[in-house]
Amino acid sequence: MNAPQWRSTRIAPARTPDGRATRVVLGLAAADGGHLVAIRVGDGEPAHLARQGALELLASVREVIAEQDRLDGGGFR
Repeated sequence: MNAPQWRSTRIAPARTPDGRATRVVLGLAAADGGHLVAIRVGDGEPAHLARQGALELLASVREVIAEQDRLDGGGFR
């Protein structure tokens, strides 16, 4: 089975809990008749999300960042 082709990728540098450098890749993966949102951490397997799942993930990220701001006073630590 061929790996799906990725389009419109965005790469964010990240760190593992033990401090090693990694990356989070977000993009579109070709699927039957269209594209699915795909997210992958490091060299792991990508997770494909339907449009609704991607929108729910976006809303959850915003909620988590708001909670971080509330707990830590804003900003990355």
